[in-house]
Amino acid sequence: MAETFERRLSAILSADVVGYSRLMAVDEERTVRALTVCRNDIQRLVGESRGRIVDNPGDCILAEFPSATDAVRAAQAIQTALAERNSDVPVDQRMEFRIGIHLGEVIVEGEEIYGDGVNIAARLEALAAHGGVNVSRAVKDQAARNLGLNYEDLGEKSLKNIPEPVHVYAVKPASSGADGALPEKVDGARGTVARLGWRRRTVAAIAVALVAAAAWLVSSEGDPPADISPDTAASASEPSLAVLPFANMSDDPEQEYFADGITEDLITDLSKVSALLVIARNSVFAYKGKAVKIEKVAAELGVRYILEGSVRKAGGRVRITAQLLDGTNGHHLWAERYDRELTDIFTVQDEVTKRIVTALELRLSEAEHRRLTQVPTRNIEAYDYFLRGQAYLNRYAKDSIQPARELFAGALELDPEFALAYASLAMTYVGAWAIEWSTSPDVLERATELVGKALELGGDDSRVHSLASLIYGMTRHYEQGIAEAERALELNPNDSGAYIALGSIMNHLGRSDEAVEFLAKALRLDPHARPIAFFHIGIAYQALGRDEESIIAMRRCLEAAPEMASAHLHLAVSYLRTGQEEAARAEVAEVRRLQPGFSVAEFRERIPAQATDRLDRFADDLRKLGLS
Repeated sequence: MAETFERRLSAILSADVVGYSRLMAVDEERTVRALTVCRNDIQRLVGESRGRIVDNPGDCILAEFPSATDAVRAAQAIQTALAERNSDVPVDQRMEFRIGIHLGEVIVEGEEIYGDGVNIAARLEALAAHGGVNVSRAVKDQAARNLGLNYEDLGEKSLKNIPEPVHVYAVKPASSGADGALPEKVDGARGTVARLGWRRRTVAAIAVALVAAAAWLVSSEGDPPADISPDTAASASEPSLAVLPFANMSDDPEQEYFADGITEDLITDLSKVSALLVIARNSVFAYKGKAVKIEKVAAELGVRYILEGSVRKAGGRVRITAQLLDGTNGHHLWAERYDRELTDIFTVQDEVTKRIVTALELRLSEAEHRRLTQVPTRNIEAYDYFLRGQAYLNRYAKDSIQPARELFAGALELDPEFALAYASLAMTYVGAWAIEWSTSPDVLERATELVGKALELGGDDSRVHSLASLIYGMTRHYEQGIAEAERALELNPNDSGAYIALGSIMNHLGRSDEAVEFLAKALRLDPHARPIAFFHIGIAYQALGRDEESIIAMRRCLEAAPEMASAHLHLAVSYLRTGQEEAARAEVAEVRRLQPGFSVAEFRERIPAQATDRLDRFADDLRKLGLS
């Protein structure tokens, strides 16, 4: 007779540490100590909610509860306790957990439990955000009656080795409050600075950015920090649009770069229309690969209209579908499918842009008409090389710089007059210098040479002028930098990179109020707020004596770019000035870890600025903290 196993209905909680391998690689002993503390807290909180720890191998924890309500209550208590613990821990040392919960039948053997209930909980955990909790529909239906929580519907998900899709929800607090958020926001890209609070909100993605990285190149390949989106609202008097990443429908997943490139080109083309506010690449790519509700995305990005579509590339042909939706109700306004030769790709992009302009009843100036018909290159093979290079560059990782350079160089061999390829090649040098992968002055000289060539060939591309503005600011040619940013905005009023470049230059010139205004405009165009913008706003706030706001900004920056030594330095000084000396010294320790040979004098010399009195005071504060 076959053995009969005991079965019971249980709520299963699965948790693991985000980035555990990275933490161990940096400091094994510190990580193990921190994990032990977290496990003790979790075990206590599980017990308080009538649960038990079933297993805890490595960085994973499996717990069982008699009800879904108990499991969700424990999960929320765990994440709250860990968030409080992490508040005083440097960002790159924080031990954050993901949690998944499922209600289902399990097989019981002694103290162990097995079955799909356990497996589904583990799969839900893997989908959760940093510090987040995901639950199945069964859990949500039970716990929703008893706990004052909200649930974000993530839709049905196909989970590995689970035969049927599972409907997934992310647990949210019942209400969200301000957390000392940054107060500046712009009412429209060309509006004035208004005093507004910024909502706490978990965002889907964020870019890894550096102090001098051009905003139009910053992108994200990993998970984002939370709670950095400004409170946005679409203006009824100003048409506004977001282009969601077009789906790659090709049989070859390696063609992803091509679909991304088409999306970026459409964003660029639509941004040239002065009557239309267009959200920047970085924010829309936060939704890449996710099942989204149009109304929710429109509300988060503060836009009225959404463009979405797909790309299928096979051999020498391409199929592009596109549809324009009203973000207030999800209704279709226009849709079209294009089956063309690959050589017609720019014509298709032009047609899509013009159809949207017509659908929204916008008027184009003669100059805008002319700019919309311009193409970056006539050589489709060079264009393909360029898109591949952009895919590497958008990863913004040290090991992706060289492949990007080789691909841009390949594009230029095929088309020596491809201005944007020169600009992107220049950006590989700017980025390497900014993050200090290379500190040789030759790097900036090479970038200046390349962007000069790009300007010579591509005078009507705002991205070239935006990058030139950035480089001129870094090399202390401020008037030229301002002129290039103004030219970029003349060509493309939606160029958030130009606003960031202007904000950076205003900081260097000691004009902090103006820096805040320009950076707020950049953030309206890029609601998912990139680290570089928070970094420069933080500098401006610090210069204005608003250190509490600077702390918030720098911490937002470091959530996405934890190895940015300059942000740690500014955060240390603001902590010192607000009487938080212990926190200040922790940031100094991070600087020493990231830059063992750090010198205040060399740092002071490296920063291009005319506000010498402020920098002198900044350097004095660093010395008070033990840096020399």
